[in-house]
Amino acid sequence: MMKNIIILITIVLFSSVTTPLFAQENSFIKDYLERLENSRNYLILVAETMPEDTYDFRASPESMTFA
Repeated sequence: MMKNIIILITIVLFSSVTTPLFAQENSFIKDYLERLENSRNYLILVAETMPEDTYDFRASPESMTFA
């Protein structure tokens, strides 16, 4: 009987600790995916706004081109 109570208490404590951890992880993933989507939309907007003939422009010799 005492062993069953200890097992029950262990399960309750474990579940009360792990649930917030999983909630935080899901929140992080949701926020990360939202930021990734925003970055994707911004990059597409910049690519559509920039004229194709300036894709090879370099502001300095060390800098990368947009292409």
